[in-house]
Amino acid sequence: MSLFQTKFFYGYCLFFLLIVACTSQQKSNSKTTIFKPNYKKTLDSIVPKLMAEYLAPAVGVGIIEDGNIAFVKVYGENQKGFKAPQNTIFNIASITKPVVTAAILKLVAHGDWDLDEPLFHYWTDPDVAHDAYAKLITTRNCLSHTTGFKNWRWDEADGKLKLNFKPGTKFQYSGEGMEYLRHAVESKFKMGITDKKF
Repeated sequence: MSLFQTKFFYGYCLFFLLIVACTSQQKSNSKTTIFKPNYKKTLDSIVPKLMAEYLAPAVGVGIIEDGNIAFVKVYGENQKGFKAPQNTIFNIASITKPVVTAAILKLVAHGDWDLDEPLFHYWTDPDVAHDAYAKLITTRNCLSHTTGFKNWRWDEADGKLKLNFKPGTKFQYSGEGMEYLRHAVESKFKMGITDKKF
């Protein structure tokens, strides 16, 4: 794998730039946006500079306005000498965590989910079913990385999920915690978290 590919695929550079153009609906019905009226001109002037600064071979920019996609453009190359197409797939890794968190918090805001309800009411991972601490895991633990899980189960010597401390008592960054929450949510609502209906 070339240095270019390594930078592109494994995170030594900035992969994904998401700009959300926030609009506010005033009583007067006037709207305010970050880049209006010319997204392209503004972005074309700043994105290449940011790419050079962060050594990013390609960047995707999306602007969402009033819940609708207002602008999408991919800059740079996905292989040396080849322009990145509009449908370039970026490895955004843990950027999905705040997206899932926002979805969960919307459920909480609508009264459909409880931050402090034990998740075993909906799902328990078979690896920790025998552990009494598993009955203490809540959404709040998963979102604040206080479940007791290591980042991934394969970080354990036997490759199985384990609770290394009582949930809520310590911080330990954990992708497994987010996966645990996903399973519980999907179990309750009987649909995948990526389903359009979710």
